[in-house]
Amino acid sequence: MEREQTGERYELNFHDADIRGVIDAVLGDMLKLDYVIAPTVQGRITFRTSRPVVKTSLLPALETALSSVSVAIVKNDQTVHVIPMAEAPQRMRGAQRVTNRTPRTPGLAIEILPLRYINASEMKTILESFVPQGTILQSDTSHGYLVIAGSSQDRAAVIRTVDNFDVDWLQGMTFAVYRLKQSRPKLIVTELRNIFQGPQDLFSNRVRLIPLDRVQSVLGMARNKADLELVSQWIARLDVSQTGNRRIFVYNVQNGSAKGLVSALQQVLTG
Repeated sequence: MEREQTGERYELNFHDADIRGVIDAVLGDMLKLDYVIAPTVQGRITFRTSRPVVKTSLLPALETALSSVSVAIVKNDQTVHVIPMAEAPQRMRGAQRVTNRTPRTPGLAIEILPLRYINASEMKTILESFVPQGTILQSDTSHGYLVIAGSSQDRAAVIRTVDNFDVDWLQGMTFAVYRLKQSRPKLIVTELRNIFQGPQDLFSNRVRLIPLDRVQSVLGMARNKADLELVSQWIARLDVSQTGNRRIFVYNVQNGSAKGLVSALQQVLTG
């Protein structure tokens, strides 16, 4: 074993060392922590750092090294317990509510991660492609949070991924409402998507169009105002009657007879 200390940095070099000796050196000699090693934790381990690390990085580094031999670290109160990985789920205690700015509990732990914008079920589906199986214990859509479990590295990876997706997508967006005179909103949106598909695709990540059938309008959202102006030009071209420029209007006659009014109009218009 070789251990060098330079100021507040440590360089570790354990080669095929007794695992209990490595734990004693890091948790006891370097970090001065109270710890308990389960009698079933036995074996040998190679644990090196490629460069000197700060003191706060020692415990996460040890945690990663121990996980390679199916050994876990669990912190209960002020004591660090080093136990076989299979026993860890039963030793983890109550969950702690955290945000990305809260210092994470070292070792295996359960945390409640509140979400601000994204749906909890959608976030869980996204995370399952990035994190180890079993890391996401629960998603609560009603209250907007995830319950996560795992090592400090696994939980840190979850929080970094959540930070990339749990954002206010409406911030900085420009909105426009296009009122239609002739066409149905859903038809206009479909035609626009067909026009701008391929290399000129506006709708993958630049413009979002929502048909509003009840008010005969289309809602447009984009970060670039020029994109909405382009959409406005095309809607003006597409929003035309299929029968030409002729339109039908209905007038409610308030005084007199509708038949009499029709006869009078015919005489005026036809002579």
